[in-house]
Amino acid sequence: MWIYVRTSEHYVTIDRKLWRPQLAQWKRIVNIGLPAGGEFAIMFLYMAVIYYALRNFGAAAQAGFGIGSRLLGVIQMPALSIAFAAGAIAGQNFGAGNSARVRQTFKSVSLLGTAVMIAFTMIAQWGPQSVLGGFSKDPETIAVGALFLRMVSLNLVAQGLIFVCSSMFQGLGNTRPVLLSSGARLVTYALPLIWLSAKPDFRIEHVWYLSIATTTLQAGLSLWLLRQEFRKRLVPLVPWSQDRNKTAVSLRDLGAGILPNTRDAFIRNGLSLEPGRICMISSFSQIAPSRPKLVSDARAAL
Repeated sequence: MWIYVRTSEHYVTIDRKLWRPQLAQWKRIVNIGLPAGGEFAIMFLYMAVIYYALRNFGAAAQAGFGIGSRLLGVIQMPALSIAFAAGAIAGQNFGAGNSARVRQTFKSVSLLGTAVMIAFTMIAQWGPQSVLGGFSKDPETIAVGALFLRMVSLNLVAQGLIFVCSSMFQGLGNTRPVLLSSGARLVTYALPLIWLSAKPDFRIEHVWYLSIATTTLQAGLSLWLLRQEFRKRLVPLVPWSQDRNKTAVSLRDLGAGILPNTRDAFIRNGLSLEPGRICMISSFSQIAPSRPKLVSDARAAL
């Protein structure tokens, strides 16, 4: 490959200066990827706490939970794939300065994911035994798995919103709130569950009740954090007037530095500015976090 590039390929060259580590880019990658990776570590701790709480209920309880959690993961895959698409769409529009499209992406994906989760919740409520029967013939294992699916499926909608918020944070380039919400769920779930498991009247239903409560709490926290992120990083919506004359802004008001550039552009296009005439521009401007961006095409009238 190296010989081919050196002898035959003229469009690809090797620049040794580019081999140097770009620490600034490494920092950006770590800032985005590390919190997202930390979420998987939190998921491991979450599962470990559940197995610890189920240790006294026997092998059938742990087997039923294991089968049920795997089926729950399969159920969540369609909503998870929908949520992951939101990150790419939101990231492209955020980079383009299209704040309205970012908000619309969140609304559309949230509604679609909620509809999918409601459908799977109904399936899990009506016939979990028939699905679990293909993985185990032990009645006690099926009973534990069916109870798990019936109860935990009640927070599928909340889990879907968590997926959407996590993907939106990745699209906006800030994944720290994802780690914060996941950490809050782990703390509010693990500590009470470990305390309850030491009680003599501890039942397996307590594990699922606490899971429903903490998942709902995480969904609410994620939505609140995403709302704060929208307020901080997205431009407020500016109404677009159908009457373009109402949105006309004098070039004189846009700053003296723009006038010479505009005059030169008119001269290059064969136009001229007559003395005493006021050049008007019909535009709709959004101020992005880092730079001004002109959303609509500018039209100049002499």
